[in-house]
Amino acid sequence: MKNILLIAWLFVASNLFAQDYYAQFILNGWQSFIEIPEYTVPEGATHFTAVAKYAVGESNGGFVLGQINIFLKLANSDFTVEIGAAGSSATSDFLEYAVTIDTSGLASRLQVAGQETSSWGALTGDTLWVGAITVFSDIGEDVIFDPATHDASTLPVGVTIVEIGPPSAVDSRTIQQISLYPNPARSTITVEGIQDIAEINVISLAGSRVMTVKETKVVNIENLAEGIYFIRIQTGNETLTTKFVKQ
Repeated sequence: MKNILLIAWLFVASNLFAQDYYAQFILNGWQSFIEIPEYTVPEGATHFTAVAKYAVGESNGGFVLGQINIFLKLANSDFTVEIGAAGSSATSDFLEYAVTIDTSGLASRLQVAGQETSSWGALTGDTLWVGAITVFSDIGEDVIFDPATHDASTLPVGVTIVEIGPPSAVDSRTIQQISLYPNPARSTITVEGIQDIAEINVISLAGSRVMTVKETKVVNIENLAEGIYFIRIQTGNETLTTKFVKQ
């Protein structure tokens, strides 16, 4: 089972993201998917992201939230080409998920599931909300599915577009309030804009934790391989994550 990287992208984990339109799925096992605008995933694409949250229903077989993964998959029209797929712990709060892209090709379907972690079956009756899908590559980033502009009449039974209000300015962190310096970096990076840091974790693009430091704002990354990494910052009551480039 691949790991999916769970990140709270510059926001307090318990808050909503600024995006306020979501595809709402009433899950139906492995049959929960939607058609998205055709997009040719380029060579050099690294991962795709989506904001999502989960709610347990009454008819899912008795599984609780802690026993469920949110599963996301990009594929072609008949699922014969898997662009990228993975799952990780479901949450009742909106958080951002990033899935490694394994191959280039034409993406035209998004499949989702609630996957119980005992036998890895897909659940029925639970609810999953998924926001815009963004593909990241070495040439930039592309939003390939946006619930705010998607034609709701094309959605299958069990899927709707819903609007959920954005967070207040008091609750959210802005990119001006938190930063890494320098970025890109070769030897060390310093976290700016956050006080009382308890722990910092550095996570690879594939979702593996590669480094942990405690009670410091400076992280020595000299021994890391070149590439893109996520840095997850834990304070007393917040978990914030952003990314950096190791040169």
